[in-house]
Amino acid sequence: MSVYTPLSLSQLKQLLNQYELGEIIRHEGISDGIENTNYRVRTTSGQYVLTIFEQYKAGELPYFLQLMPGALVNTIIWTLAKPVH
Repeated sequence: MSVYTPLSLSQLKQLLNQYELGEIIRHEGISDGIENTNYRVRTTSGQYVLTIFEQYKAGELPYFLQLMPGALVNTIIWTLAKPVH
């Protein structure tokens, strides 16, 4: 399972309000993957995948963010990193 961080609809709305993605029509957890939380999100402006990086510190994310745009075009929201305690 790939939803290690459950988000309610209200939490998801609060998170996505900082982007101009329109209103959320549907969202669902994606069960593929092994270490990050992934949600498929459909809004009035399109379809997106929200990835919450669970295992990495903020300083490690630039490497992954550079890889993703070429592979997945612009359908990913990648700016959320879970704080490391």
